[in-house]
Amino acid sequence: MQVDDYFKDVIDKIKQSQIVVSENIIFDKRSRYIGCIKGVFVFIDESVLYFSEFIVIEDGGRTLTRPSYRFHWQDQNQYLIRRYDNAPHFPELDNFPHHVHYPDMVEPFLKIGVVDILEIVESEM
Repeated sequence: MQVDDYFKDVIDKIKQSQIVVSENIIFDKRSRYIGCIKGVFVFIDESVLYFSEFIVIEDGGRTLTRPSYRFHWQDQNQYLIRRYDNAPHFPELDNFPHHVHYPDMVEPFLKIGVVDILEIVESEM
């Protein structure tokens, strides 16, 4: 896998999505194996997802890592629904640094990407 393949997977997921009303995305290819995706999705319920994902593909294309990501999902009134990220500010959590912020708490979570977050949002609508 190369960055272009990952970008294509993301584009395909967006095209297949029944919940994305509009999107504004920047695909930044820095090399065949390094890239960044930044953007905004507006969903059918008028909630919004702001996101950034830095990806590195290693081991000759066999391993995709995300050294940095954030997915900030808020409702139409700009209140937090959830924020998934890997900022290293909760070292006491299991699965550090991967976690999810809720309006009133933070929990450990798995590392995720754009395709994963779209599936999470789809499952809740």
